[in-house]
Amino acid sequence: MATQRTKPQLVTAMAASAQAAALGLLDFSVGSILRALVDAVADVVMWLQGLALRVLSLTRAATSRGPDLDSWMADFSFVRLTATYAVGDVTFSRFTTTGSALVPVGARVETADGSRAFAVVADPTVPQYSVGQNGYVLAAGVPAITVPVQALETGTAGNVMQNTVTVIGSAIPGVDRVNNPADFADGTNDETDEEFRLRFQGYLDSLGGATESAILSAIRNAGIGISAVAVDNERPDGTPELGFFYVVVDDGSGSPPQEFLDEIALIVDRERPFGSQFDVLAPILLNAVIVVTAQADSGYSPSGVDADITAALSGHIAGLGMGEPLYLTKLYQLAWNVPGVANVSSITINGGGADIIPTFKEIVRSNSISVTVS
Repeated sequence: MATQRTKPQLVTAMAASAQAAALGLLDFSVGSILRALVDAVADVVMWLQGLALRVLSLTRAATSRGPDLDSWMADFSFVRLTATYAVGDVTFSRFTTTGSALVPVGARVETADGSRAFAVVADPTVPQYSVGQNGYVLAAGVPAITVPVQALETGTAGNVMQNTVTVIGSAIPGVDRVNNPADFADGTNDETDEEFRLRFQGYLDSLGGATESAILSAIRNAGIGISAVAVDNERPDGTPELGFFYVVVDDGSGSPPQEFLDEIALIVDRERPFGSQFDVLAPILLNAVIVVTAQADSGYSPSGVDADITAALSGHIAGLGMGEPLYLTKLYQLAWNVPGVANVSSITINGGGADIIPTFKEIVRSNSISVTVS
């Protein structure tokens, strides 16, 4: 494609061409007839050039942008991945624990500068959640509770750092403070035009046959945050078998439900080579039992520091993907970063000091984090 030119460049080129073909000196000064003529011709050329560029922006994925690119991709039933909401945990605490309190679903919390807002969301798996009261119950004698929240707006802007959500935006009787003990995650922006094009190229590459890239591309197109690996000519137990393959897939949670695995199996079935057999598996779960002993600074409640350390460690472990190791030194770092921590005496993983290094089809999670703060 020819290089796009500005009007001064066109005028200069036309004047130079005319002068080269003339026997005498031509007058192209402002106000001359020849200057008016080349100016008029340059205006027409600019108009035609604009029409050509507009056509290119609509008919080629490489030059289309925004809604025009979406329309172009729609001809292939290929859609842009949309933005998601950032999620995380916040800890509500109080000074007086004589009575019970309720943190209602929908309660608003904000960053200190008010630029980011979040709302409490329902999670029936949290023991303190009450369906009847539509919220989380702080029983008498309990100083703090950790609940999940979700950003009110989509995008990476909601992925705030730990200890930045410190303002209660809506009144909650009996609750005095809020804080996020760990970074928020999962907030993603809409796919950019460039990311959309790159994923489309992978989609086109996958159309050549029932290949590994075709299967993995189809799986990843099912949603943001999905990760998968495929192993060919082998059963999950490591036994070699020609014509059999398996896929290990995670939806970002580390423990995808059976409904998700069934959905992925349908996708794989449409892409698999004819005559082959396959299986779709969740990652192998490696449990980490964490025990922490720490001391609180004067002026800080040991129970509050306890809850913050627990939330920080659990948030980190919950964010590990397939094959990502759990390092003991990282747990120490997270514990030390919690406000009010004077010392971290010891941290053990499964009773010892060794890291957990998973294979590509394993994922680390923890169902037991015991923190003792004195």
